[in-house]
Amino acid sequence: MLQASSGVQLAVYGVLLFGGVAAIALLAILLAGAAERVAARGAAIAAVVGLAAWFAVAGATAQIGFLGGGEVPPATVLGLRFALPLAVVALAFALFEPLRRLVSDPELQPSLIALQTFRVIGGLFLVLLALNALPAVFAVPAGLGDVLVGLTAVAAARSLRAGRTAPAIVWNLLGLLDLVVALTIGVVSAPGPLRLLTVEPSTAALGALPLVLFPSFLVPFPILLHAISLRSLTAARTVVKAYSS
Repeated sequence: MLQASSGVQLAVYGVLLFGGVAAIALLAILLAGAAERVAARGAAIAAVVGLAAWFAVAGATAQIGFLGGGEVPPATVLGLRFALPLAVVALAFALFEPLRRLVSDPELQPSLIALQTFRVIGGLFLVLLALNALPAVFAVPAGLGDVLVGLTAVAAARSLRAGRTAPAIVWNLLGLLDLVVALTIGVVSAPGPLRLLTVEPSTAALGALPLVLFPSFLVPFPILLHAISLRSLTAARTVVKAYSS
């Protein structure tokens, strides 16, 4: 549990809920436009409903103490809450061609990058560090990394709109690196068999509300966006090279 006053916990919960809902709502608008261009309205509706359900279930299960917030080790929580949704999404992409066609829309790609401006929400880690609710070894790289990625998202999107794919690819890779570093430090700093860093406070708060929304949605969702973007960008570069050779 987050070691902070009830007022702080409520404020953090509110910010995370707003961030998640706003990101899903904006993505819904973007997918609606893409669906008209590639004739995949059903896929767009299914994607938005699926994301909304994912976010709702993540919060609800944590609220009742299932898969987090109870005696489940944080590392196990991370695996179940983080890996399982991504596995389901990967299966959906493999099985449904309209979904792949929808997210591969070239006009959608800059907007998907700009959407990740919401990553500045990771600045909450720095606030909680100041309140001695999270360890510096986790909060500093995770918080600064998220803020940096969020603040540079629009610039990366503009470069892609201008036809420059290299900056967008680099930005995506750095965004993924930020998430991998945060996840790794979060796991090795939390109580359990994988703990390698003994720090106080630990990162056990990431296994309970409100911070469990990070490993259960606010981290895997950006990973999904990065994967979609990199898939499209690398495919586009391959086509350009094929035509130029």
